[in-house]
Amino acid sequence: MAKPIPIGARGDARETVEFKHTLTAHHAELPPVYSTPDMIRLMETAAFLALHPYCEGDEITVGTSINIQHRAASGIGAHVRAEAVLESFDGRFYTLRVVARDVQEIGRGTVARAVVSIGKFVEKMHIIHAGDVGSPQILEKLTTIAPVAAVRGNIDKGAWSHKLPETEVLELGGISIYVLHDLAQLDLKPKAAGFAVVVSGHSHIPKQETRDGVLYFNPGSAGPRRFKLPVSVGKLIVEDGRVRGELVLLRVNQS
Repeated sequence: MAKPIPIGARGDARETVEFKHTLTAHHAELPPVYSTPDMIRLMETAAFLALHPYCEGDEITVGTSINIQHRAASGIGAHVRAEAVLESFDGRFYTLRVVARDVQEIGRGTVARAVVSIGKFVEKMHIIHAGDVGSPQILEKLTTIAPVAAVRGNIDKGAWSHKLPETEVLELGGISIYVLHDLAQLDLKPKAAGFAVVVSGHSHIPKQETRDGVLYFNPGSAGPRRFKLPVSVGKLIVEDGRVRGELVLLRVNQS
């Protein structure tokens, strides 16, 4: 970024509350009012728009923290506007004051963002697929996002799947990761073999637990919903030689 972003830089974002934005869309037993995650999304959009005009080249800003209060309900049809104003910059993080309103203030707080280079950011990304890929086209699409390591699952049939190994070993950021489809088929002792993480799939149930110093991580499934299981992905975050996992539940339209 060639020049600093001025304190007071502003952005706003607007939307009309639809059913997909309501608590009911998340959980059928909850009332049809504007959900907190959707309000925060609109606030983050306003913050992004406040800073984006000052980015250059392949720079963008990404959210790093939020501190938000949701103070009043908004129903379907309400017109919500979120405003963001840059308050401070500590040399790394930009902190913005955000407010959301319909006919009254419904939420307020602060969000923080940082400037990143998309190119440098993607260089640090890696996609791991623990099997049940379904088709080679899935892998082709994933490789347009980041390098992919994939193993063969029990539904992967045909000549294309023969190229997929049953297990894979990765070394990312100094962390050794062992990948297989079915955890029940694990035939080694990960800690003794030097692995910090074991990634598996098969069950389609998102789960993570640490046993004997090893993180066992199942991201679940991002494909079509099976039975009543959640649709999910997982993130492994490697920092300073340590790894932690995050499970992310995806909201999908019900058919």
